[in-house]
Amino acid sequence: MARRIADLGHEPKLIYPQFVRPFVKSNKNDFVDAEAICKAASRPSMRFVKPRRQWPPCIGSGTR
Repeated sequence: MARRIADLGHEPKLIYPQFVRPFVKSNKNDFVDAEAICKAASRPSMRFVKPRRQWPPCIGSGTR
């Protein structure tokens, strides 16, 4: 997904889930998750992860 967003000209920023976990206050739901991600991403000390590059499919990796 991040590669597709980058292809459209945007700069995706990925965060490891363990860096967001300290910002979650209650049970999991989409609103709480989004709020925690926004708080974590707004920190100046947050470390972002580069998207992985796409690997070509392996040829000849089939088994008998």
